[in-house]
Amino acid sequence: MTPEHLEALWRTGQQQFAQGLLAEARATYTRILAGSPRQVMVQIALSELEQRAGCYRAARLHALQAADTVAQTKRWEGLSHVTANLLSFDEREHVLHLIHQADWNDVRVLRQSPVVSQQLWLCGDQEAALRFLDIAQKRVKSDHRLAYSRAMALQHLGRIEQASSAFEDSIRIAPDFALAHWSLAYHARSRPAGARLARLRAAARHVTSPQERAMLHYALYKELDAAGDCDAAWAELEAGASLMRDMLGYAPRKFESDVDAMLDAEVDAMLDAEADAPLLPGPAVEGARTPVFVVGMPRTGTTLLTRILGAHPAVADADELNALEHAFAENVDRFVDLPVARDLLPLLRAADQLGIAQAYHRRTQARYTAATTHLIDKNPMNLFAAGMIARAMPNAKILCLVRGAMDACYSNLRQLFQNGAFPYSYDQVQLAERYAVFRRVVDRFAQRLPGNFLAVSYEDLVRDPVETGRLAMEFCGLGFDPAYADTTRNSSPSGTASASQIREPIHTHGIGEWRRYETRLRPLATRLAELGIAS
Repeated sequence: MTPEHLEALWRTGQQQFAQGLLAEARATYTRILAGSPRQVMVQIALSELEQRAGCYRAARLHALQAADTVAQTKRWEGLSHVTANLLSFDEREHVLHLIHQADWNDVRVLRQSPVVSQQLWLCGDQEAALRFLDIAQKRVKSDHRLAYSRAMALQHLGRIEQASSAFEDSIRIAPDFALAHWSLAYHARSRPAGARLARLRAAARHVTSPQERAMLHYALYKELDAAGDCDAAWAELEAGASLMRDMLGYAPRKFESDVDAMLDAEVDAMLDAEADAPLLPGPAVEGARTPVFVVGMPRTGTTLLTRILGAHPAVADADELNALEHAFAENVDRFVDLPVARDLLPLLRAADQLGIAQAYHRRTQARYTAATTHLIDKNPMNLFAAGMIARAMPNAKILCLVRGAMDACYSNLRQLFQNGAFPYSYDQVQLAERYAVFRRVVDRFAQRLPGNFLAVSYEDLVRDPVETGRLAMEFCGLGFDPAYADTTRNSSPSGTASASQIREPIHTHGIGEWRRYETRLRPLATRLAELGIAS
């Protein structure tokens, strides 16, 4: 097959794909590979096509084949495309392996350095990200995105001052770079308070995209809040939340109704039809170690508890994973998000439970060391799969953080979540309603899964981390040392939104923090009261 013929077929396939003619596009792409098997972009296109068709296994297979092709042919110009596609399947180990195989001095790799460096720290290899950035910043033109990647890697490693300096470098190169402004505001306070206000307002006058404007509103809120100007801070928070609602197509009543229906369906289907019937777990994976799922609403102490647990020498802290969703997806050959959609529940109920457990352990086994017996998975959305976790992995432990309603909701309200996550968090009424759903689900699982599920009070955790940590570890079958509760001794990386805050000693400042904005939070308090939930 001549290059001209290949190019013509490729254009035809792309046109068919764009028009939604998936069967025709699949046939065209397959024809190309039959004549020229090592076409990376065609393999990626097939993976994306199968994703659109909802065929998980075929999509993942094509993604892995594309990675193999790049590795074998050393066509590094396709590196970032391939690794980005692999991340769609949470194949972090494959991403890291492929990037480490590449020649970091190759100009084709260096051209992709902003993306490649980001993927390294997103996959948890912050030290490698810094080594790669050292090479890239000597070989390529000064770039605000490279400085930002350095800042994020340093932040995850807990190198607070160095990270602050790198964020400042990024802003110096690109003064209107909203992402860096927002990240720095939530990373560390300015000295003196409010010192960043002028440049934030200058950047806000120049940016045009709603996402960037929202970031700057949230950054201004943080600066003004720290400076004690509550009126101005709240105005910025309201403006940012309004933009997020508009961008996400926010529909409070519909969203709450849909989520509630999905949760009801999942709880009823995955536990048993009769409310008091015992859960019958599936078979355990032979020789499997103990997964520990730390769950809860965001901003409720999940990272703090994880740091205490992670101080134990037998515990591997894997941070936030999507391994469970992908283990489900592999098994039912459908893409799965949590909470699980109603139409997928029958498939998961009938699924091979041992297969789900095996897929999960295969995806997480690289996180263990020879000395570790327990692994922490801190994805908050795993809460909604607690019944499925207990069924597939009866040895699993689920620790759910529960924080007072007003503090939990306010902490969510003032956080800008990336990638459209937690869209309910930008409206006070919806936050109250989601908190009510959360408490109902927690109460249900605590009742039905007493050996697998433990609710942990945020307030108890910060007031008495030693005793609360001891209870949590004993529930997981681990011994406890009071030194584990000193989180400042835990130097392991963290990739969560709390990566900077967890480097501080444990404190109780977050209890009652919402009262500074009590009058402005009346819609939240009123709706919680209507739902029968004490503040």
